[in-house]
Formats: sequence, structure tokens, C-alpha cells
Amino acid sequence: MRLIGGHDYYDGAGMGVDTSVVFVRDPARHLADLPLRTDHPFRVPERSVYGDGAERTELIPTLILIGGERIPALEERVTEAWVMSSRFHYELAEAEAAILRARARHPSRWGGFLRRRSFLEEVRAHFAGRLTQEETGWLISNHVTVLSTWLPPHWREKTVPAQVNHARLTELELFRKLDPATAHMRIASFLSGVLPFSRPTVELPDRDRIRKAGFDLRSSFRKPKQG
Repeated sequence: MRLIGGHDYYDGAGMGVDTSVVFVRDPARHLADLPLRTDHPFRVPERSVYGDGAERTELIPTLILIGGERIPALEERVTEAWVMSSRFHYELAEAEAAILRARARHPSRWGGFLRRRSFLEEVRAHFAGRLTQEETGWLISNHVTVLSTWLPPHWREKTVPAQVNHARLTELELFRKLDPATAHMRIASFLSGVLPFSRPTVELPDRDRIRKAGFDLRSSFRKPKQG
């Protein structure tokens, strides 16, 4: 595979994979620089916020699609003394542990037992989800090989923003879930075996098919090789 635009953790794995596949990516330098799209069918649970101001924890369900395969995650953003750090969890057990940490860190500011319990159930359903036919169709019709939902720190809208065909998988810590060689092969298979070609297929008449296969139109026997 040949990749054009941007550099990422996954670039080094492209060697040895089908070099006829060209993947053009958005060359933005950072995740925050990528354009956000909301014209997509993908949905994730709303984030859950614990605490406020200088001491807070945000738990943000996240969805990554790579080569037509769904990878759920939970982003844990922790702010201490106004300094924010972020970590992505790609296993349900890790996501559940992050929820418990948030409860313990902010025992009196978690927003109510019913919401807390509901969020845990929503996260479990998020990790158990599968791509729908509508979602797969959208990926194919829009030629999307990589998609990730990502909330900017001050996002206030209800719609879930997503970024597509980008080179910032490292910032999403996807290497903790998916090794680069597998990621490249998934993209290559999706591009060459699923996504439609940019040029329409030309149908050959039956006579041309027979002639192209090397058969004589009168005798129906294969013609001898020439030269």
C-alpha cells in the first residue's frame, strides 16, 4: 500500500502489502486540526461529566472505524489543577474501571445514581454494538476507510462529530488495540475488495469475451498460440 498525506504510527507497516492500493489521507498535523463532520449515521452515548472546573473527569464514548470494522472505545479525560490529560480504553473492563475511578475521585459530584447506572449500561451496549447495514452502506458510498468520533474539549452540540480518512490514529492510541500490520491489511482489503472503483466497469459483448479468451468464433476451439 502507498499512503499519501500525513505520517502516523501505521505508516511503517505498509511495506509488503499490495502496492497498487493508494490511500490518500488528510495531512493535518493534529487531531484538533481536522475538519469535523456530522453528516454520518454513527451514534455513541453522551459523555458523562464528574466534578467541574479545575477538578473534573469526562468519560467520552468513542467509535473508530478502520477498513469497515468497528472498534469501540472510552476516552477518559482527567483535569487536575486546570491541566488535562487523556487516555483511551479499548477493552470493556478498562472502561468499567475508568467509570469506577471517576466515581471515587468525585464521590459527591457524580450527578445522581440513576444517571451513573444508566451510563454504565450505555457503555456496555456501546462495546457490544455492531455495524448496521445503513452504516456500512454509508462507509462504502462515501469511500471512508478511517473514521473516528471525537469531541473537542468545548463541544456543546448534540450531534456527534467525526473525522474521516485521517492520519492521526496515534493520538487515539489505537496502537493499544490494533497492531499496524493488521490495520494496513484491513484498509487494503477494504479499498481493493469492498469500495467501488472510481471508473465504471466496462461490460464486454459475448463475441469479444470469446475472442479475448483465445477461442475461434467459427470452430469454438482455442486458437494455437502465435509466435
